[in-house]
Amino acid sequence: MSETINAFDSAVFGQIDTIRRIGYRYLRTDEVDDFVQDVLLRVYAHRTHLRDNVALPAWIGKIARNAAFDLNGKRRAEPLDEAMGVPSPERTPYEHVERNERR
Repeated sequence: MSETINAFDSAVFGQIDTIRRIGYRYLRTDEVDDFVQDVLLRVYAHRTHLRDNVALPAWIGKIARNAAFDLNGKRRAEPLDEAMGVPSPERTPYEHVERNERR
């Protein structure tokens, strides 16, 4: 049994560079280390679902992409108008200036 676990561990750790590349593709650079850790936790939590060890790289890639999409979906969206410094149409220019002065 321990030989199987060690073989699985080796195969998973061999995929860390792939997980990292997926993280850099979909996430901000400062999130990648936490992302890799999250993916590894998901891989180990669901390892009993893997049917064929040959499919391990594709399976881990799928888990990594889904984890990246999950992280992107949890970010709070900032209204584009405010991010660009454009007053929101709900506020008058006076209200916009007043709000910025209070910050």
